Amino acid sequence: MVVSKEIKTKSIPVGEREDGSTWHVVFQIGNKVEQFPQPTAVSIIAPFDEGKVLAVKTPRGWGIPSGHIESEETWEETVKRELREETCAESSSFSLHGAMISNFYAAETSILIVKAPIDRLSPFKPEFEATERRLVTPEELIDLYYGNKEIIKGILAVSKIDNQQ
Repeated sequence: MVVSKEIKTKSIPVGEREDGSTWHVVFQIGNKVEQFPQPTAVSIIAPFDEGKVLAVKTPRGWGIPSGHIESEETWEETVKRELREETCAESSSFSLHGAMISNFYAAETSILIVKAPIDRLSPFKPEFEATERRLVTPEELIDLYYGNKEIIKGILAVSKIDNQQ
């Protein structure tokens, strides 16, 4: 999938705030963390073997490895920790591709979109939040995704992972 101008500028309604107003996300492409509003979390596209990516099942449903950046961590350390905790996988080379910018709070925040090809996939142990792990095609990930399908499609597009839907 070519990352279209529409993906970069499309505002996607995500949910409602306590006051009833709608909050949105928008995707921005870039490879420097300084390009984005305050990063609060990472979402990881983890390619592995023959066009498949890692998917994890959490209490929310099926998604991709992701998590909040702890106060003592860099975003790179968060990527390593979340991969290890949620998927029992390791990646030695990962790259920042963009961010999903949110207007949920008074100041905009961002969830960094990182591609982390898997070097080592250890046997899965359902610890922390994830109860299951699968290798899936991008199309299967879209079908499985628990939330707004436009969000996972945007993450795949920004990380330059091909999907046909």
